Amino acid sequence: MQLVAARNFMYALQYITNPSEKVQLAAIKKWGSPIVNVSNPTDQMKLLAVKADGLLIKNIKKPTEEMKLAAVTQNCEAIRYIRNPSEELQIMAVR
Repeated sequence: MQLVAARNFMYALQYITNPSEKVQLAAIKKWGSPIVNVSNPTDQMKLLAVKADGLLIKNIKKPTEEMKLAAVTQNCEAIRYIRNPSEELQIMAVR
């Protein structure tokens, strides 16, 4: 039931008590933004979130280069929220 809710309702995670990692991953993969309701997201969750919505990079603490690249690829405006972006990221943002 939780999995169905997470896949069909963007805000489901904030109403589910102690959702399993599977439920969290399903919600994040589909919507991205439910990551803000996960207290200790895994790197996999962070990557799925920025792939769904690049602007969520602003909510990711210590993003990896892969996360930064995924965010800029999904939405070039994500470059605004990346501290000291590499030259490669800057080029990706203007393409």
